Amino acid sequence: MRPAIRRWLPVFCLCGPALLCGPLASCLAQGQAKRNDSANKLILGFRMQNWNAQHMHDPTKAQEHVDLLRKLGCEVKTSQHNGHIDVESRTVFWKSMALESPAQLEQWRSWLQQSGFETLYGHSATEQASPPAAGAVLEVVKYRLPEWRAQHIHQPQEVGQLTTLYRALGCELENRQHDGHTDLRIRCPQWMQIELPTHEAAHLWQAFLQQAGFETSHTH
Repeated sequence: MRPAIRRWLPVFCLCGPALLCGPLASCLAQGQAKRNDSANKLILGFRMQNWNAQHMHDPTKAQEHVDLLRKLGCEVKTSQHNGHIDVESRTVFWKSMALESPAQLEQWRSWLQQSGFETLYGHSATEQASPPAAGAVLEVVKYRLPEWRAQHIHQPQEVGQLTTLYRALGCELENRQHDGHTDLRIRCPQWMQIELPTHEAAHLWQAFLQQAGFETSHTH
C-alpha cells in the first residue's frame, strides 16, 4: 500500500453498506444524510462489478491490500498457490469517498483504477481535466440539469445507489420520503463533466444522464 494512501485512510468518508471506517471518518449508509461539510469535499465514486485478481508475493503487502479493500467495503477472498497469493475482490454496488484536496483525489483515483476499479468524479466543465496516461483514450461527457427534477423510487437500495452516483457526479440532492416511496430531487445548474476510458463507456453514461433528464454533450 502506498504510504500516502495509508496516511489518508482514516480521514475520508465512505458511503456504502457494511463499511469499516477510521476514527475520524463519518460512515454513512447509502441514501442517508450527508455530512454538513460534504459540500466542501471532492466526491469520488468507485465500483468493481466482477471479481478481479491480483497476484502478490509478499505476505505483508498482501495482507495490507486485503485490509484496505475490506475498509473500502469490498468482498475479498484469498488463495495461495505456485508460490504467490491471489487476492480477489469486487464491489458490485457504487460507493464513494469524500476527499480533502485534488492531490488526495488523484492519488486515490490512480490507485483505484490500477487496482481494477471503475471510478467516477464529476467536476466543473471549466476545470481542467487530469491528463490521460500515455496511450490512454480520454472521452469527455458534459452534462447539466438547470431545474430540479424528481425521481420516484420505491426500492431503498436503488435510492442508495442513485444517491451515491449523483453525489459523485457533483449534483445537488434532496431526499423526501412519502406515501411508501422516495422522491429523489436532483439539480445540476452548471455544466459539469466526467472523463471516461472508452467510447462505449461514454455513450453508456450519456444515455443514463439523458434518461435522467440531463442535457449532455460528448467529445473525444
